[in-house]
Amino acid sequence: MLENPMSEKQLNFAVNLVIERAHLLGIDPTSTSASEFIFAKQAEYTSADASKLINMLLAVVVEKPADPIQELSLKNAGVVNPLRIIPNKFGNGCLACGHYVETKSGYACEVTAKKWVTIHKDGECVEPVKDGSHLHNRIEQRISECVSVMSHRISEGCEYYFAIPSHTGNNDLDFYALVTSHRKAGNAWVLKRVVGGALSDNDLTANSPVMSMVEAERVVDWMLTSTEHEFATAQMWFATSLGRCYCCGRTLTDDHSREVGMGSVCEAKYGGHARDQLDLF
Repeated sequence: MLENPMSEKQLNFAVNLVIERAHLLGIDPTSTSASEFIFAKQAEYTSADASKLINMLLAVVVEKPADPIQELSLKNAGVVNPLRIIPNKFGNGCLACGHYVETKSGYACEVTAKKWVTIHKDGECVEPVKDGSHLHNRIEQRISECVSVMSHRISEGCEYYFAIPSHTGNNDLDFYALVTSHRKAGNAWVLKRVVGGALSDNDLTANSPVMSMVEAERVVDWMLTSTEHEFATAQMWFATSLGRCYCCGRTLTDDHSREVGMGSVCEAKYGGHARDQLDLF
């Protein structure tokens, strides 16, 4: 019996490497063919022998067809020319957004020898992205651009509550808020998806769930390209559908407020109404 024989983990890894290179080795891409190839010249392997075999197989570069979905994930994570990409065997934080990637639901990328990172599949990164993740600066820059573009539409000090046609088709409208976060330095602006019910007075985003990066990018794109008429319509859709002020998100408590979409306090502070720009209400 061999001292320090090849481990089951080494064998499984070697089999997978042979399957990846089956077309170069002239064998069928199956585990049976791979095992027969491995043991054709040597009936038993020590752990050291197995390491040499694995290194030899890794030296054989496998050109894989481009996967556009995978390439987008790599771009979001800032990963360039990884050595290998495989389904992630372990749950871990995503390099792109910082949120958890469940086992076998994303990618594990070998970026340098023995250094692995985990990323979501394209469209599955979660917003708001965590500080320090690759997408953090990008999404914050785009949201700041939205605030700059939209600043003339509402008086200084307001926040932006609006509704746009649902991208999922599950509802007629999806509801959003571009608000300042009490949890970020300098009360930085954040984009949130709003659900029904009153927002907490202490934390305006307390009941707003996170959204995918695909959805966040879609909403940011809409904000940057919407006309004043489209934006005013979106504000009134928010107010009339949820019965909440499109400036602060709080519940509208009288008929006049519900008619104009603004509460009395916001109306006194900020003046004009979105409905004045419309002929729909």
